[in-house]
Amino acid sequence: MAPAMVPTPQPAGDPGPPPPAGGASRRLGLVVLGLLAIGACGVALAAAVQPPAAMSLVMVAAALFGFTGGLSAALLRAPARPVWVPGQLTARDRAIDDSDLAGELRWRWRKACEGAGVSRMTWTPSGWSEAVPVVVRTTLRPVPSLTVRLRPDQDIRDVLAARHRLAQLMRVNQLVITPLSIDIVRIELW
Repeated sequence: MAPAMVPTPQPAGDPGPPPPAGGASRRLGLVVLGLLAIGACGVALAAAVQPPAAMSLVMVAAALFGFTGGLSAALLRAPARPVWVPGQLTARDRAIDDSDLAGELRWRWRKACEGAGVSRMTWTPSGWSEAVPVVVRTTLRPVPSLTVRLRPDQDIRDVLAARHRLAQLMRVNQLVITPLSIDIVRIELW
């Protein structure tokens, strides 16, 4: 006696196995066969009846031919599937979200520097402006961090002195500040 086969359950998001190959060509063959049958019936009826009625029967056959052609177009249309494979869709959405989050971190850094006194007033052609340390790079994983280039008149001690105020204004628990070179600092947001 053969053991009973139990189907394995599919995961919730799995669309299931792909449709069998040749489904579209089989449907196309059935539609062509139907078109030939309709055409043959129309010609046979037109030959069997008188000329005025034959013309109307040819018109009916032509209408049925058009209807069947439209039906075949509807049957052969590709199934509605997303253009992106689910894994690619997630990667694309994640890249967009990461870009938005990186922009938000840069903006919060600028406002925090202005509020903590790390910025310097600078004259620009459009008037006085606050110059803050420039964000060179934003890293979001595994820990959000900013790589910052200090202004020429700034030192790492300026950032270290304002560390607690910067953490408050950036809405994080603490900042871990690591010097990478004389004017470049890595700031991890914890």
